[in-house]
Amino acid sequence: MRYHLSVKRPFPVASLLYIFIQLVDPLQLADKVAAAGYYVLVPDFLFGDYWTPETQLDDWTKKHAPEQTVEFAKPVVQALKEKGISKLGSAGFCWGAKAVADLAKEAEIQVAALLHPNFVTLDDIKGMFCSTTLIIRGEGVVT
Repeated sequence: MRYHLSVKRPFPVASLLYIFIQLVDPLQLADKVAAAGYYVLVPDFLFGDYWTPETQLDDWTKKHAPEQTVEFAKPVVQALKEKGISKLGSAGFCWGAKAVADLAKEAEIQVAALLHPNFVTLDDIKGMFCSTTLIIRGEGVVT
């Protein structure tokens, strides 16, 4: 676990999935979410191998398929449920949005936020079984 914050309310849980550790500091966002009263996890499902602008994205994604992240996330979700936490939410940025969409398709989470989603298809969105916020950069629609 890269980072977690515990607060007074033991639910719901928010987790953040990201790849741009050098471009964006997800811990600042985690601190803000935790300050609002949520238990926050920022798992390092990339094991320190974050994407950088010097890295070819195609090569990087071959080593880090979002589907792998879902498999890493399932034991975390199960452990939280065993601790009595029944409401889970997750936010995914860029590459992480695909992993969050896949978690939502498997009904592992109750709330999903997809921010600047990359690799997410319309079929992914149609298959999601939870409340979802989708934030698209540029010419896209923000809902």
